[in-house]
Amino acid sequence: ADEMLFYDNTNIGILEMKAAAQKPEFEKIAAISTYDRIYDVTSDFKYAVSISKILVEDSNFKDAFKWAKEAVESAESNPNQEGKGEAVFQKAEVLFYLGRSCQDQSISFWDKIVYEIALKDYRKAYELKNYNAQLRVNELEKDIYFITSRCDCAQFA
Repeated sequence: ADEMLFYDNTNIGILEMKAAAQKPEFEKIAAISTYDRIYDVTSDFKYAVSISKILVEDSNFKDAFKWAKEAVESAESNPNQEGKGEAVFQKAEVLFYLGRSCQDQSISFWDKIVYEIALKDYRKAYELKNYNAQLRVNELEKDIYFITSRCDCAQFA
């Protein structure tokens, strides 16, 4: 791929294949760099989503959230907002996994706040026709474990 890119360093097809090959080979930093390069050329939301997913796997939630927000903005700039549901879903996924990573034996008030923000984004993603979001909505709404209650808020009064 690198040799072919020597002749055409903005060839999206070759860059996509290179990034896809780097991801499973545990060359995550190189894959992020390649996706970033593609995103610079195309401004296509799906590459920002790909970067965000890799960063979530690496537990780098701050940068993953930044890229997820970038994906949402990129999708919103499309005339028909194609992919906005997928981008919003990824933003919610970052928050969901952030909540999971911070949670120890019991769930804290602030963990619940993170889950509630994720739940809001999952609902929005579902409205935007990302039907995978409904699974997470169901998971988060199934009991009050993930949702704040009056008792939770009373401790701060």
